[in-house]
Amino acid sequence: MAPAGLSPPAARTAIYVGGRWLDRPQAARLPVTNPTTEEVFAEVVEATAEDVAAAVAAADGARENWSALGFAGRATALRAIAAGLLARRQELIEIVIAEVGTPRRAAEAMQVDVAIDVFRDMAGFADGLESETQVRNSAVAREPMGVACL
Repeated sequence: MAPAGLSPPAARTAIYVGGRWLDRPQAARLPVTNPTTEEVFAEVVEATAEDVAAAVAAADGARENWSALGFAGRATALRAIAAGLLARRQELIEIVIAEVGTPRRAAEAMQVDVAIDVFRDMAGFADGLESETQVRNSAVAREPMGVACL
């Protein structure tokens, strides 16, 4: 059963890679269980090694455009992500409660609001950066280095 206010995601057959949904109707599914009720409330597509490689390649391919944004453009993008999370805050709280079994106040403060704050804080941090600074007789250049996988 889906958490209150959420439509059942069981029909989802896609993964998000490179800015688009890739349909994977034949892919294996992983159940998502509410640890409080022990009910399966959703299923997600199990990504393959090839899907992961495609995601890393897409992220690496976006590096040039991301770099070209400069710090101000990246700060704008981070603020847009924070705004998108804030717009879906209640939905995200319900998902966290169902997926993790977190009490509501903890889901709000420690999981959803912290994520929003991190994007806002990093945007503010980026606003204060310069692409190159002088430290004594050395130049320090700040530029994206590559893909970080979590």
